[in-house]
Amino acid sequence: TTSKVLISVAGVLGLFLCVLGHRYFQTGNFLMAFCGFCVIFYLVLNISTIQSLTVIFVLSCILATVAGVLWLMLWWCIGVPVLSVLVPGFTAGYLFACVLFYTDFGNLLYWTTRYNYGMSFTVGVLILPVLILYWTRVLNILCCAFIGSFLITLTIDVWIEAGLKFIIVNTFRHAYIDGYLDVIVTGPFEIKDIILSCVWTVLFVTGSGLQFYRERGKPEFPSCPRKLRRLRRQQAPNTSDQDHIERDERSPLLRNVAEPYYSTRDRDQSEPT
Repeated sequence: TTSKVLISVAGVLGLFLCVLGHRYFQTGNFLMAFCGFCVIFYLVLNISTIQSLTVIFVLSCILATVAGVLWLMLWWCIGVPVLSVLVPGFTAGYLFACVLFYTDFGNLLYWTTRYNYGMSFTVGVLILPVLILYWTRVLNILCCAFIGSFLITLTIDVWIEAGLKFIIVNTFRHAYIDGYLDVIVTGPFEIKDIILSCVWTVLFVTGSGLQFYRERGKPEFPSCPRKLRRLRRQQAPNTSDQDHIERDERSPLLRNVAEPYYSTRDRDQSEPT
């Protein structure tokens, strides 16, 4: 029950990513970084420790949260879109490689050695960011919609006990189970899996279309907070410097006060007739 509740929370976050991931770029960037680093830490801890899966999962979430915050701080300090969309791109590329190797393509005899499998899987991870990195906004929108729609589908999968979750489980087993490279990984594709695959596709297309529609005519990425703060400081007038430069011994002590009249003649000349 606890795992289903956690997955349901992930589904809500997936809905946010699928529809509003690029609109709220900083929040979406943190969530994408959290998902990517959570997978990395889960695999590393599973390989290097003998703790229970619950302990490994909790530690992975804590470390991924810290890593996500640090990644978000990198955007706050530097504000380079190409750099900031790398983690979302790699995360979506990882999911793409998982899908690719869960098909009959992953059962080729060529992948029975760890080196061949690892290098080919890495190429699959790099396909999306390498091909679309030039169009940074397009890459970010597609990655948010792709990951978000999968999280929604994964939530449904867990509740109806379908087999779509084994797309991710398969890659985890390849990473820390010896001899798993010889196992035929393509599971039975039942009617529930076909329906969920169609739902995933519809959600991905719908989410991408909504985000592209909402972002048309708008700046590709929000401005970096640090650069905005520095720009405001540069544009704000420095009153102390202006007082030092513009005022002299003849300037009035009170501002916005008309010059005094030293005679009735000066007053009569200044007043309109």
